[in-house]
Amino acid sequence: MKKIFFLLCLFCSVAVVQAQNTYNSSGRIVAKKPVKQKGFDRDNLVLGGDFRFNGGTGYLSAGLAPTIGYKLFTDFYAGVKIGYSYDRYRVDPSILPAGSESNLLTYNTYSGGIWARYLFIESIFVHAELEYNIFDNYFFNDLTGLLEKKNVESPSALLGVGFRQPVSDRISFNATILFDVLNDPNSYYTLSGKGGFDYRIGVLIGF
Repeated sequence: MKKIFFLLCLFCSVAVVQAQNTYNSSGRIVAKKPVKQKGFDRDNLVLGGDFRFNGGTGYLSAGLAPTIGYKLFTDFYAGVKIGYSYDRYRVDPSILPAGSESNLLTYNTYSGGIWARYLFIESIFVHAELEYNIFDNYFFNDLTGLLEKKNVESPSALLGVGFRQPVSDRISFNATILFDVLNDPNSYYTLSGKGGFDYRIGVLIGF
């Protein structure tokens, strides 16, 4: 009985091994190609975000932008993001309205957008992004010659390049320089004194 049981186990093991192989017309074993997963694949998800920090004499800018994306094709990624930025800078007190308690002006920026990124060599990628910003800014009143705070909304079209430094199979540090090619008169990247540019660093999982 034990011999019969042993022979049955041996037969089943051989059958399983045979089932995992494919034979060509000459009878030789050909390894099966891995079946490509169709539909949503969580391994293609990209999670993380960018943050910025820039400062100087009387000036400070800091921001955070969480992002989520997906690898659509080989080396091509796309997704959405939201962002928040805080800016402050000092101005000459003489241009402020009477009664102003401080010459330190601050404003908050809220943004959202969609992005696409193509990794054309191992560590270099191109990045494109459509973004919409809502923020406070200060403008001169032509009648009084003083600054007034106003709410501003403006679109931006950012285009640039970046550098990717992997730290593991799934995580990488990223540094990106972008320029607002749309050049809207009320662009956040112009009115905030950035000259149309934006510099970002971030961490991404899945890129």
